[in-house]
Amino acid sequence: MAPLLLIYLTFWATFSKLPKKMSRTKVAVFQTHLDSLI
Repeated sequence: MAPLLLIYLTFWATFSKLPKKMSRTKVAVFQTHLDSLI
């Protein structure tokens, strides 16, 4: 679970630098994949 959390934090840090509209879309997609993994 720790590696997955690290990946999530890295992903969040990367996409938080992008424009909010773009970031929200990417985060939504990522969260969908994360939910399917869990």
